[in-house]
Amino acid sequence: MNRELIDDVVAALNLPFKLKDLQLECLKAVADGKDLFAVLPTGYGKSVLYTVLPKLLWESKVKVRCSTGVEHFSSVVIVISPLISLMKDQVLNIKSLGVDCAYIGEKQEGGELMNIKNGKVPVLLMSPESLFSGSWRQVLETDVIRRLVSAIVVDEAHCVEQWGDEFRTDYSRINELRSILPEAVMVALTATATLDSRIKISKMLGMNSYHTVIGCCNRENIMYFAKKASYDIEENFQWLIDELKLKKSETPKVIIYCRNIKTCSIIYSLFRRKLGANDSYIGQSSARNCLYAMFHHSTPDKNKQIISENFRQPDGKLRVVIATNAFGMGINVKDIHKVIHWGAPKSVNGFMQESGRAGRDNSPSQSIVYYHPIDVSVTATDDQMRQYCKLKSCRRHYLILHFSPENMKAVQGTPKHFCCDNCAISCDCQHCPVDFYSFFPNEDDSIVMAAAGQYDDNKSYRTITDEKRETLTVSLHEMRKSLLQSECYEPTILPAEILTGLSDTVIKNIVSNAHYMFDIDDIYGEYVYDKKTAEKILKVIDEACTHTYI
Repeated sequence: MNRELIDDVVAALNLPFKLKDLQLECLKAVADGKDLFAVLPTGYGKSVLYTVLPKLLWESKVKVRCSTGVEHFSSVVIVISPLISLMKDQVLNIKSLGVDCAYIGEKQEGGELMNIKNGKVPVLLMSPESLFSGSWRQVLETDVIRRLVSAIVVDEAHCVEQWGDEFRTDYSRINELRSILPEAVMVALTATATLDSRIKISKMLGMNSYHTVIGCCNRENIMYFAKKASYDIEENFQWLIDELKLKKSETPKVIIYCRNIKTCSIIYSLFRRKLGANDSYIGQSSARNCLYAMFHHSTPDKNKQIISENFRQPDGKLRVVIATNAFGMGINVKDIHKVIHWGAPKSVNGFMQESGRAGRDNSPSQSIVYYHPIDVSVTATDDQMRQYCKLKSCRRHYLILHFSPENMKAVQGTPKHFCCDNCAISCDCQHCPVDFYSFFPNEDDSIVMAAAGQYDDNKSYRTITDEKRETLTVSLHEMRKSLLQSECYEPTILPAEILTGLSDTVIKNIVSNAHYMFDIDDIYGEYVYDKKTAEKILKVIDEACTHTYI
């Protein structure tokens, strides 16, 4: 595939930006008929690839005339995506670039449905569950679609490894499309995948031979901080409250990520109490005029839409979003300049995804992790995230070494005072910014007191002893048995963990993180994919554990 053809296709699409080098390399590989595994940094523009691919793949092949006699001037690309909110956003983004696109999952209008079946919609976004249930599987097997689909794109491909084994098992079935659509190339796109992860994901997708494009995970404009902090939320966020009071809608945009909904509510309530009606709004008191907002699975859809729309606007009034990871994949707001984690993330992969939402306009930005002893216990996070929090050496080096060690040279030349908190301490360039630590409170005895369970006010963690965790483990295994009996499953070769969604691994993860679970949505969509099951799990946790907080 020559570069001239790609340039011609891009010119014909009239894209309002120039393609980057790694985007061009990806497009060339797919147009040459190769499977592709691309690890591109957050904010690099992975969705641009499947916006360009339909026309590029058509141009690289012979025109197709379907049985209806309609001549098609574009191939069809299927994009498998994990979240409805992400797919809806992508549909809007792709259509804004002049390429027709549809999200498969809701009831399609008659005209749109006919266009999809006739192969006239070049980009089709769907969840893995949509692929293997209902009428859409039959649509994929029609002659028209089988002839026109030229690529299967798995967006956020790390979900294949993360969920495919036990949680959302349809992710493990994506490779079945290779027999249904044998001429289509397979494209895996993600921002976070180590070598071991790439090997596992590629096997699960049936990619035996593929071209690999690895971008450097180094985000030079993001400075990394991690701080062992007290549990006193007011002490830790007073600097941001003061900034909102002073700068109002000129405050740089911030996301505060929390481990659970309860923590979101506590921080949100703090902002309301400290700012009051006078300093919370710009103009009339309304959701659209508030300087801060809360976003999680239980947030009403209308509020989610208001938050998403307002936060995207460069001159919007919304400056701070307090959220769980529900405010996650696909959040592409250019001018976010701080991403704060209140509590260490559960994994370094999740951290890399979330921290990478800062600084997409290439302005200097910060990733700040406030972690607590309970967050970096053996049960609460993975080894890599735990090591990141406790590092005394360069945090940027650590992340690059973990995700793209072949790009270690990329960190050379970064000024120490713009690298991470550990490097800033040793920087002697005489040009360091004055104060990096305005948002870091001093450590005090409250950390020890909190860890010892001496706080009796409304805290966001349960105290769960090892004995209670053992009791909880037994109770969840018993719950799994009762689910099988109550549902009266017919004899099957499928194991209990697949039928119920409660594998041994899922149960172990729930037990490990039960101290964060207060609400159904702390479980649903994170550990199990059925609300009724989530309700039962929460009840079991409440019964197995006393309501004591630290």
